[in-house]
Amino acid sequence: MYRLIIIVATVVAVCVAYFATVALLHKKEVTDKVMHRRLVGKFPQTVLCYVVLTAVALMIVFPFLYALLLSFKTGSDVFGTNIFPEKFVIRNYKTVLSDSDIRLFGGLLNSILYALPPCLIGVMTSTMAAYALSRLHFKGRDQIFAVLFATICIPGVITLIPSYIMFAKLYGWVDSPLPLIIPGMCGSVTVIFFLRQFLLGLPKELDEAGIIDGLSKGGVFFRIIMPLSWPAMLAQFLLAFNAGYNDFMGPLLYIGSNKSLYTVQLTVYSMASANVKQMEKIMAACVITLLPSIVMFTFAQKYFLGSSISVEGLKG
Repeated sequence: MYRLIIIVATVVAVCVAYFATVALLHKKEVTDKVMHRRLVGKFPQTVLCYVVLTAVALMIVFPFLYALLLSFKTGSDVFGTNIFPEKFVIRNYKTVLSDSDIRLFGGLLNSILYALPPCLIGVMTSTMAAYALSRLHFKGRDQIFAVLFATICIPGVITLIPSYIMFAKLYGWVDSPLPLIIPGMCGSVTVIFFLRQFLLGLPKELDEAGIIDGLSKGGVFFRIIMPLSWPAMLAQFLLAFNAGYNDFMGPLLYIGSNKSLYTVQLTVYSMASANVKQMEKIMAACVITLLPSIVMFTFAQKYFLGSSISVEGLKG
């Protein structure tokens, strides 16, 4: 019933906004009859478009809003039919943050510490590899890139068991976070591919100008290419951090039963296993878990949505 109310309210709001806009334009004599006919002619399609987009947006956002509302409910109110809490309480957040058995804050800190080194160093090494595969000319360059790119087609489940045996038997890294940190610091084929495509869009004149000024290939990379590439690097850093922060299978395999090394994903999983009936506390932990990703994407979304530079000044 409440979904129907939301849809009807959205349609009414769009209609009111439309007629208010048309009335304002007529009052100020900004539009003419031709423009008015165009607005009226496009009105049904516009309303239908907004209704569909609003419905899709509600379908995407509703699970997150529902989890947020559940986190403010009491234990007896969680499985009720009312979507809104009968009484808003914040003790669920206090419990999950202060309970020494849950260790949610420690899990958050571990997740961030495990994700940052692979992201920072991994994006840097991937950028260097992308620079070599896009701007430098050496024998076998295209073949090397083709082999690297082909590895993207290999499902991760195929290499899961060999990787575990290698880390367990050869390196002895099981029951430690090293398998989650060290491999990622060597770069990622996906990041190399996207950064290579970005670097191919930069003018070759940049390299030539740097070499004329006496820079080496490394100097061209660090002084010219890298400063121009940092928006694309930041976008890849966000994606890599989000993947590492939300990783569940890796910590589950390699960290083991040492709770002091648990990531936030394993912490929430252990809460779900031990406190199945305390759904309100699990939802509070989930909401807190979302905060780092939300904050990071909020402040850097313009780089995530599109990373490009203007090279108009280089022309002519």
